[in-house]
Amino acid sequence: KDYSSSLETQHVFERLLRPLASLRGVRSVALLERDGYVFYRSSADASNDDAQRRRWPAMVAQNGGETVSLIFEHGKVVVSQTKAGFLIVHTTPEVNLGALFPSLEAFNDSIQDMKRGNGRP
Repeated sequence: KDYSSSLETQHVFERLLRPLASLRGVRSVALLERDGYVFYRSSADASNDDAQRRRWPAMVAQNGGETVSLIFEHGKVVVSQTKAGFLIVHTTPEVNLGALFPSLEAFNDSIQDMKRGNGRP
């Protein structure tokens, strides 16, 4: 399916990413195209500003397409390549990554179902 930047598509992403964005310790969630175009952003912050967001896809590509987890003094950034684009999750330092990764997988599964034509999640 073609993910245009329509308001309806943004609402679908918002609904699918709400559980992830509402996890304890998650500061922001952004879904980007490969070129850094923002499909969805729960809130603007340093992890998804104009200068930074173009760096994440390259970092994932250098890691063979695998999820990248970065630990900084003031929090963590998890970058994951999904079926819909690159998902950037900015968290507090004490976030439970064990709760975060199943939510990333659930989002990717929902996008896969949509692409297969199994209805809207």
